[in-house]
Amino acid sequence: MGNTESNVTSGVKKQAGVSTQELYKLVDLKGGGLLVDMMKRACQNKQFAEIDHAIKTKVEPYLYNKGNGKYIPISKIVLLRNKDRPRHKQLPEIRAIENPEDHFNIDDYCPVVTESQYKSKPDLYRLVCWNLNVSVLNNI
Repeated sequence: MGNTESNVTSGVKKQAGVSTQELYKLVDLKGGGLLVDMMKRACQNKQFAEIDHAIKTKVEPYLYNKGNGKYIPISKIVLLRNKDRPRHKQLPEIRAIENPEDHFNIDDYCPVVTESQYKSKPDLYRLVCWNLNVSVLNNI
């Protein structure tokens, strides 16, 4: 009856492999993870300095500009999403890459966008906080 697996389905299946996702070691889909355990202890002891430090040191590598974000052209986000499609449905830029799932780095394809460029044409860009190359969002 047609395609039995969609991009959404495959993305959810990829997320299910908790051990393969570094971010899920911090917080997972089942209510566990390092930060969850630390928060439980912090609430019991009323000592939040340790969890604050852990969030700053452990989550920051997954963010652009320490959480301030980065403007990314929507056209490049489309390329990122397109890399998981079947080869015959991929856009030409993605199809030209030998193994796009492993070798497509969105930062290599994105120009640096200044605030003035964004303000002149805000509909062409999105402010993205999560680093799309290292976060779990890359598999969605």
